[in-house]
Amino acid sequence: NIRRCFMMLINNQYKREGEIDPQKFLKLEEITKDVLVRQENFHVSATYLVDIRNQGVEPIEEIGARCSKPFECDYKKHCWQQVPDYSIYNVFNAKKADQIFQTTKSYHLNDVPEDLFPNGLKRIDLDCYLKEVENFDKEQIVSFLNELKYPLYYLDYETLFPAIPLFDGTRPYQQIPFQYSLHVQNEPGGETTHYKFLHCETSDPRPAFVESLISSCGESGSLIIYNKSFEAGVNINLTELYPQYANQLNAMNERMIDLMHPFQNRFLYHPDQQGSHSIKKVLPAFTELNYDEMKIGDGGDASLQYFKFMSMELKGRDNEPLWDALSQYCKLDTDAMVQLIAVLDSKSKSEGVHV
Repeated sequence: NIRRCFMMLINNQYKREGEIDPQKFLKLEEITKDVLVRQENFHVSATYLVDIRNQGVEPIEEIGARCSKPFECDYKKHCWQQVPDYSIYNVFNAKKADQIFQTTKSYHLNDVPEDLFPNGLKRIDLDCYLKEVENFDKEQIVSFLNELKYPLYYLDYETLFPAIPLFDGTRPYQQIPFQYSLHVQNEPGGETTHYKFLHCETSDPRPAFVESLISSCGESGSLIIYNKSFEAGVNINLTELYPQYANQLNAMNERMIDLMHPFQNRFLYHPDQQGSHSIKKVLPAFTELNYDEMKIGDGGDASLQYFKFMSMELKGRDNEPLWDALSQYCKLDTDAMVQLIAVLDSKSKSEGVHV
């Protein structure tokens, strides 16, 4: 008896000008076909769920790739307790990992037959794990370091990306930079000077952000970024808003060097990274630093906490603890990059080893 079904979605092309216009901000998408397809299986699924509830005991289900389709199951942490932190699902794609489990009846990488070992970067990950050794490629590391031009500017941004635009001219989920941390190093192995910016008002942070950024980053020397596509994308958006700064922002993008590159491509890899090239995995693998004790420990939390301030949820509160936590988190990101360049420099003077 279904006629037509619709889903209400956010129009990500909507640009705020003045008060939010709900009719333009939201859009309808027809989902009638999807509903009809799912309707065919509804009674089967409903009967199955009722039966499980009436059993009064935990159902026995086979875990695997299905636990993340189409989204990660809320019970995955419970059901995967017997799966090691670094398992076949970290090295192989989910479908392949399922096949390997059916063959070996084990989630442990030590039980994977050698004829099933992967190729490429995942082979390096697996070999390092099994042999408990690092992998590093001296030639590639030296080549990467030779690209750097001093002074070095170690730079990291924090942004918020609200679903409902806060400022005129912005779209849903657009990245709005509100903070940066910058360490400047004038010579190899030299001391660094730290600069920072954090917008502590509920007004649009971008005007003050871009002026401070351009003033602090000089006109020459490499900008060291971890995953430069993010910061470069923010700069491109800023050029659209402030064409008077386009030349400086474009020049900054041309000076960017992506520190993620040598770790992503396994020029240097430690088994503690567990297949990841995230800075939060790389940093503790090679240094004494980590993000474990930070009051704000990742970019998502930084954005969320700052959004609470911007949306007046924290009105009337003492925000100094928030400013301190945000500053410490962003500073650690650029501290981390300083340390990782030093690690790469040290490795460039050692004998490179391919596992």
